[in-house]
Amino acid sequence: RFRNLISLEINRDFSSDNIFIPPLLIQTFIENSVVHGKKKGLVELHINVTLKLRENRYLLITITDDGYGYQQSAHTSDKTSLGISFVRKRLERISAFYKVDYLLHIENISDNDTTGTLVQIKIYSKFQHSIASSLPADFLQPAQSLIAGNYRL
Repeated sequence: RFRNLISLEINRDFSSDNIFIPPLLIQTFIENSVVHGKKKGLVELHINVTLKLRENRYLLITITDDGYGYQQSAHTSDKTSLGISFVRKRLERISAFYKVDYLLHIENISDNDTTGTLVQIKIYSKFQHSIASSLPADFLQPAQSLIAGNYRL
């Protein structure tokens, strides 16, 4: 569809099958990168997703792109992104239910000639398999389903 003008790279530093994240957690941010990047006429777009397991059972998910950046003014008042709002609410609910912390941080990247968006999500992810498997299917999914690699769209 995009004639190989969008590259998506996914990296993770773990292979465990008991790391769980909410389904479609990162999809919103990848979709925003593509939609807003293409809407503004970018010729090529590079999106990088990195998942790092921390010693304290938290997963740090970092999503970066080299698009035009996050327009804070477009996501305030009446123009709040529904996708970002839904992600934030899901993270709040999961954190309240399990009594754990979370982080959702979005900022512009603006260094010399480089622009883009940086999204960081920190979420508790080391659930016991018995707990995760007893939850509704749309509550958590194995993070291992995010297959590391390079993709062209």
